[in-house]
Amino acid sequence: MHPPLAALIVVDPSPEPATALARTVERVAAAARAQGRVVIPLASAAGGFGAHEALAAAGVRRVALCGPASLAGVLAAARGARALGYAVDVLADAIAEGPPGRAQRARREIEALGCRRRSWAELLSEGDRSVAVPGLGEGDTTLWCGALRGCIEEGAGTYEALAREVGWAAMMHRGGEVPRRVAVQATRGPDGVEALYRHPVDGQPPVGGWTPVVDAIRRGVEARTGSAFNHCLLQLYRDGRDWISEHSDKTLDLVRPSPIVNVSLGRTRTMVLRPKRGDGAPERVPLPHGSMLVMGLATNRARYHEIRREGAAPDDGPRISLTFRHIGTFHDPATGAVWGVGAPAADRPTAEARALARAALPPGERASRERAEAERMLQLFRAENVDPDFDPAAFRPGFEVVDLRALNDAG
Repeated sequence: MHPPLAALIVVDPSPEPATALARTVERVAAAARAQGRVVIPLASAAGGFGAHEALAAAGVRRVALCGPASLAGVLAAARGARALGYAVDVLADAIAEGPPGRAQRARREIEALGCRRRSWAELLSEGDRSVAVPGLGEGDTTLWCGALRGCIEEGAGTYEALAREVGWAAMMHRGGEVPRRVAVQATRGPDGVEALYRHPVDGQPPVGGWTPVVDAIRRGVEARTGSAFNHCLLQLYRDGRDWISEHSDKTLDLVRPSPIVNVSLGRTRTMVLRPKRGDGAPERVPLPHGSMLVMGLATNRARYHEIRREGAAPDDGPRISLTFRHIGTFHDPATGAVWGVGAPAADRPTAEARALARAALPPGERASRERAEAERMLQLFRAENVDPDFDPAAFRPGFEVVDLRALNDAG
C-alpha cells in the first residue's frame, strides 16, 4: 500500500482570486482535491500549525505549503509543521515571495528547516491518479500530470531510452545555431511522402519515421486527448542554459482545430505564457517529467510562450520536449511536390504537375520565385507571431517552399 499523499496546506488563501498567482493556487487546490489529497486552508495569523489535528486524523505526515498572500505566512507554517515532525515541501512557484531581500532570508530559513523546494506540478505528478489542471492561458489549455504513466516511467528509464534512439541535430535560424538540439519524426508513406510542418528556420531538420519510444508516447497522447497526431518536433535542452525565446507556434500546416501537445521528460522547466496585448501578468506553467501540456489555438494566438534560460543550479540537467501536431500538409522529397492545407495544391496529382512546371523554369527565374515565396511566408509568420488578431486565411493560397533556405541563398 502506498503512503498517504502529501496534504496541501494553503496559507492565507485569497477569498477572491484576483491575481494570476491566486488563480494558480486555486487551480492547484482543486487538482489536489481531485487526486484525493487532504486540502486545508490555514490562517497564519492564528499562529502555530492549526492543521495538525485534521492531518493526524487522516494519517498524513507530509505536507506541501503554498500561499498567494505572503512568504512570511508560509515560513511560519513551515516552522510549526517541522516542530511537529512533518516532512514539508514548499511549492516555490505558488507563493507570493514579497521584497527580494526579505524573500531571500525566508528561503534560507526554509532550507535550514529541512524543507524541500519544488514546483506545484511536481507535487501533482505523484501518486497513482493522473490529474488535469485546466483553464490555463486563454482557458483552452490544460496541464496533465501523471497522465502518461502507461508509456513513461517515473524514473530516468524512458528518458534514457528516448535519448539513445533519437538522432539529434543542430538547427539554424537567421544564420545562427539555436540553443538546443532537435529532431523530427512523422508518419511517412511507403513511397517517402511525409507530413510537413514549416516554421521560421533556415532549413528543416531531416524527417525520420517513428522510433519505438516516441511512437509509444504518441499513441498515449492520442488515447488521452482523443486527437490524431502525425508529426513530432523533439527538442533536447541539454541544461538550464538551453532555451527558446518567446513565440507563437506557426499554424500554416496545422489541421484545425487540433491542439498542440507538449510532453516533457527529464528536468522540470517552466513555460511562460505572456499576453501579446495589454499588461496582463505572465502565467508560469511548470512542466515536470511525464507531464503533458495540451495547448489550444486560442492560447497560441493570444499569448507568447517560452522556456527561459536559467543559471546553473543543483538540479541542473537535461530535458526533452516532444511537441505533437496534426499536420495537413504533405511533401514528397523525391519530386518536390507539396500539397494540403498549407499549399496551393489540394491533392498530390496537382502538386506533382506544379512541381514539374517549376522544375522546367530557367534556374534564375525559379530561384527568384522561390525567394519571393519564402519572403512572403516569412512576413506572414512574423505577422502571426505578433498579432493576436491574425487571420489564418492570410496564408492562402499557401506555399510550396519547404523552408527559408532561399532567403539565405539570395545573399
